[in-house]
Amino acid sequence: MTVSAWESLGEARMSTITVDSRMRVTKDQFSADIGGEFVVLSLATEMYYSMAGVASRIWELVQGGASFGEIETTLLSEYEVEPGRCRRDLQRFLNSLAARGIIEVAGSDHEATECGDGRGGQGPPGRGELD
Repeated sequence: MTVSAWESLGEARMSTITVDSRMRVTKDQFSADIGGEFVVLSLATEMYYSMAGVASRIWELVQGGASFGEIETTLLSEYEVEPGRCRRDLQRFLNSLAARGIIEVAGSDHEATECGDGRGGQGPPGRGELD
């Protein structure tokens, strides 16, 4: 099963992430870097996801506790993308991860530091792909 990272999840969910929002990986997932590609297992859904390219870079930044604004700034400096498209696509991607129980959205630095980094075990090859 391939999961599109850029699928539309509806306007209600799109408004939950602001520039100041911090993303954090949930305790209900394990991830591993396998040759520059992240494989993530959602324990809540029992689904595996593969993240490569830009998605892999975003995952690294999320694991580091970056805010939406910090992730957006990093992507704009590292990739050739229009700011408006970057923001829309990033918001959709992060909402997609949140909807799958892979990340949580926190409104402040204090909230984001209360959760562990979620890095952990490895599993078999991915069943879903986020790119």
